[in-house]
Amino acid sequence: MDFGAFSMKTPENWTYIKQRGIDSFVGKIALDKNDTLQFDYGLYSNSLEEDLGYIITKDSVFTYEENENKNDTINRYVQKFYAKRDTLVLEKLYKTEFSFEVINNLRAKIVKPKKSGIGLTGVYFENTKPNGKGMRFQISGNNLSDANEKEFLKAIRSLKFRDWKSTSHNTGFALLLGLGFIWKV
Repeated sequence: MDFGAFSMKTPENWTYIKQRGIDSFVGKIALDKNDTLQFDYGLYSNSLEEDLGYIITKDSVFTYEENENKNDTINRYVQKFYAKRDTLVLEKLYKTEFSFEVINNLRAKIVKPKKSGIGLTGVYFENTKPNGKGMRFQISGNNLSDANEKEFLKAIRSLKFRDWKSTSHNTGFALLLGLGFIWKV
């Protein structure tokens, strides 16, 4: 699939779904009727850090739960004690694992679920140019089927980013990925 700003080798049945971004190029890719990926190419793309849903203090771990007191309109969520920190292996709370590798001469963070089908699968590039003057990029999907997870992990290793200075889009100013966000080149 060629998105102009980047390309990726994908199965033919994957379908691009256009989205409208404010300060970045965003979109979705339907893998089938159940699974969808989303991508964000811009200055503030998500680094795919997992939100545990836990608050970890020096000695305790708490969860956020919806406040059962419906008369309390200020505190929608309350903290509930979960465990003493020294009795818990924090890594077990994570649904995902991550590693780093090089894809097309760029450092990439690969995120995948510990158990297929439960959690986030994706890739994050802190910079899309080897010289450090690119943007951030992430593409990810939640709770993908085992088959889609495997195809996606294969596809992300084929990601390639365009050098915008060598494309017809450069006229002194670059129209960021055709969406109206202008920044000086």
